[in-house]
Amino acid sequence: MNRRVFLLSLISTVVLAACGGGSTLSDIPLFPGTRPAQPTEAALAAEIYDGTKRYISVEAQSSAVLYRIPDDTTYATVKQHYSDMLIGSGWQPDPDVVIEGDTLSYFGWQKGSERFIIGVVENVAGDGAYMVIAQFIK
Repeated sequence: MNRRVFLLSLISTVVLAACGGGSTLSDIPLFPGTRPAQPTEAALAAEIYDGTKRYISVEAQSSAVLYRIPDDTTYATVKQHYSDMLIGSGWQPDPDVVIEGDTLSYFGWQKGSERFIIGVVENVAGDGAYMVIAQFIK
C-alpha cells in the first residue's frame, strides 16, 4: 500500500472514530500494474483527477488518488476487474456514478454507506493511461 493511500485510510478511520462512526473503509486492492502518479504528468491525468470533484462529488475528490496504469489498459478492462472483485464481496453498482465517454469514464460501486469510484482515461493522447480511485463514506 502506498503511503498516500495508507495516510488517507488512517485519517478516514480517525475522523470516523471522532465522529462516532464505527465503520472503516474496505481494503480494495489496486488494479495490477498501477503506480502513483501526479496530475502534472499529463493534461488528461489532471483532467481525470480534477473531474472527480466536477463529475462525482467533493467527498470523492477529497479521497481521490491518481495512478498511472499500463498504456494499453482500457476503461472496460479496469471496470470489469473491479466489478468481478467487488460484486462477489457485497458491493453493488452505484447508479449515480456512471459516466462513460470517449475520453474520460467513471464508474462507482456502493456497499452500505461506502462508495468506491474509479475514473479512467485511456492512452488516447499518447501521454499514458491513468486511473483515479476514490473511496469514501457517503
